[in-house]
Amino acid sequence: DEQVIVETTAPVVLEQKISQEGGLLKFQQQFQGSILPVPKLTIAILVVGTRGDINPFIQLAHKLKAYGHRVRLSSHEIFRQDILSNGIEYYPLGGDPQKLSAYAVKSEGRLIPKLDKKTWTEDVPEQMAMLKE
Repeated sequence: DEQVIVETTAPVVLEQKISQEGGLLKFQQQFQGSILPVPKLTIAILVVGTRGDINPFIQLAHKLKAYGHRVRLSSHEIFRQDILSNGIEYYPLGGDPQKLSAYAVKSEGRLIPKLDKKTWTEDVPEQMAMLKE
């Protein structure tokens, strides 16, 4: 287990290190004081997109699980079996991934759409309907 040194009263940072191991950044701080274990996290990852978008997050989830964290991927129904067959927890996400990906390209990745009539009369109602799923 990774450990962080922490003083029980007012910690003073003695050293900070950032290193890379196996493609993941590792951040360590050394504090004056006693040693406490780094807590295990519960991590939820929301993935919208195509199969090519899902696969890297499945690999990330495996690595996080190897460090002892609990990981759940939330994505579209069509990816449920891919996620579960890799031993990763799954939570369903509504919407049609093809329509969402097409909209992301159309909107140039904007979270807030342009202020034109077509967007507000056609695209926004369609996106809102998918949110209700």
